Amino acid sequence: MVLGMVAIALAIAFKLSPSLSQRAGPAALLEVNVPPYSGSDTTSKYSPEAMDRAAAGVAMLARGRNVMMAVLLDPDLRRMEWFKKDPNTALRRLTKEVRIDHIRGTSLIRVTMTSDEGLETPDIINAVAKAIVMEFRKRAQSAITSDLRLLQTQLEMIDSNLQMGTERLSFDVPERPEPVKIAQLEMTLSNSTAELRALQTEACKLEVERSRLAALGRMIENLKPEHFAELVEVQAALEADELFQTLNKRLKAMQAQRAEDAATTRPEDPEVAKLDASIKETLKELDDRRSKVALERVKQLKKEFERYLMITTQQLLLIRTDVRRVAQETEDMTKELAMLKAKHKGLVDAFAEMSREKERQLDSLRERKKQIERRVDELRMEMRSAEPVELVRPAYAPLR
Repeated sequence: MVLGMVAIALAIAFKLSPSLSQRAGPAALLEVNVPPYSGSDTTSKYSPEAMDRAAAGVAMLARGRNVMMAVLLDPDLRRMEWFKKDPNTALRRLTKEVRIDHIRGTSLIRVTMTSDEGLETPDIINAVAKAIVMEFRKRAQSAITSDLRLLQTQLEMIDSNLQMGTERLSFDVPERPEPVKIAQLEMTLSNSTAELRALQTEACKLEVERSRLAALGRMIENLKPEHFAELVEVQAALEADELFQTLNKRLKAMQAQRAEDAATTRPEDPEVAKLDASIKETLKELDDRRSKVALERVKQLKKEFERYLMITTQQLLLIRTDVRRVAQETEDMTKELAMLKAKHKGLVDAFAEMSREKERQLDSLRERKKQIERRVDELRMEMRSAEPVELVRPAYAPLR
């Protein structure tokens, strides 16, 4: 704002001071504006020192061949007597006679001529000033266009990255073998657990049976001979023994005969005494046979119980071995399953964190895209209004 006021003040001073114009000759004043496409900060690009340097740089570039060639292409200049008198030397004369100077300490540039071409002098100076304005307008627009192309390339890259990142988030799901292994291991572990329970149940049954056999064995071992006949197994053996059954039948027949004779004979009758002796002898044979059969059967029972106890003990030992084996396998599978689940959870968590990181990157890309789009809009507005150099006072013909 201060620089603008200075420029306006100087312009007014030139307009209101005919004597100064007459002494200095016709002159056009150009003001260098802050480039809207400049990347410098506000303080530096608006400081007097920065504007002074910018104006000096513009003045130096304005003396270049591009500006002079543009002046010579101006149709109005080509109709002037100054150009017509010698078109072949027009470029050399223009470069030699036109002065483009920076007014130090300001953002102003002064355009003058060292020769006096009469009434055409202001027109020549204004044609040069106009060419300077157009040249730097083209430069600004070219710089903005280059920035726009660069930003457009960045937008295309961001769109491509956004599309690729979105597709990866949608389809880049890692196919891991852990879930299948976990399912298989869980099924195997379930079967192993069921097998372990069945083996433990069988072991309990065998333990009970072993205890029962051991108790029966001790009972038979401690049983007195006179109580052998009380055993069910002994009674069954007696029923199956032919000699015992024969003796028993004979005894019953003699006892029946003795009962009949008791009613008709006296006790001292020799036949009765003989019958009583036979009954007594048969009873003794029957008792002997009973004792013998009972003893043999008890011996057999002891052997059978010992054999059954041994078989049951062996089966119990085998079952216990299987129980330990299956229990160890179950424990190992349980540990393996826990480790596999932990590994799978770690992978799932890692993928979730990776997905979140990708989403953050996508958000950053989206934000960057918004910033670039805002900058593109700003540059397009600057493109329409870019005026790095502005003609603030054209040259006037000197007063006569």
